[in-house]
Amino acid sequence: RVRTAVAAMAKSDDLDTIVEQVRTGLQALEVSTHGVGINVVDEEQGIVFQRTTMGVQQTTLKLFNEEPASAPWYPKWKSGETWLRSASATEISAAVAAGGLDLDAQPDLTRRLIERSAREGITVVDAPFEHGTLAANRHGVDAFSDADVALIERFALVFGLGYRRYLELDAAEQRARQ
Repeated sequence: RVRTAVAAMAKSDDLDTIVEQVRTGLQALEVSTHGVGINVVDEEQGIVFQRTTMGVQQTTLKLFNEEPASAPWYPKWKSGETWLRSASATEISAAVAAGGLDLDAQPDLTRRLIERSAREGITVVDAPFEHGTLAANRHGVDAFSDADVALIERFALVFGLGYRRYLELDAAEQRARQ
């Protein structure tokens, strides 16, 4: 399904449907996730664009080489490594408290995700592709099996093809506007 959706892309905005197809495809293969998204890195500008099944956001990071702690996944992505990590409910609660995060000021979906993670913990996997990572998360500690991670890595490779197609379509759209 994901490859078919990639091949059917007619405009750059179709990339969002690919993210949803990845989530649906993983579920069809019995890899349940709470969320799926992509992190696309623009190293020249120090920017990461995040597209998730919940929308698009842009995050500006500090220069990666100067402060790698601001993006701990960055060295793993640069080396082509998948990064699998879990945080317990206690760790999530402590991070929320330490960060002074006002849950009431968060959008409802974000607030519910944080609250559930603070009760159950969360596991996140970032699988690399040429321009970023495909990220998936699931509530609970150590929630992804090795087989789940392998499937997510395969989907990242296919998504990488989709992102390359997105770049081609975006460039063609920009040329047509000129």
